[in-house]
Amino acid sequence: MKLIKETRKGYKLWSVQLGVVALFISLLEPALAPLEGLVPDWAHSVALSVIIAAGILARFLPQPSVHDE
Repeated sequence: MKLIKETRKGYKLWSVQLGVVALFISLLEPALAPLEGLVPDWAHSVALSVIIAAGILARFLPQPSVHDE
């Protein structure tokens, strides 16, 4: 496995940022159990799916903030 050149700038990549957001949403799910009635299960699933799909698509987009420096 070979890392990309921009590995040290990975925190600037949209795909990485969206992946971190998806991770936090997944990790917070058990902690938010007392608020279960406020957000329907399907809304949580849709939101998480949209964020993950956006992260996958972001990997294919040029990101000048990483390449210009």
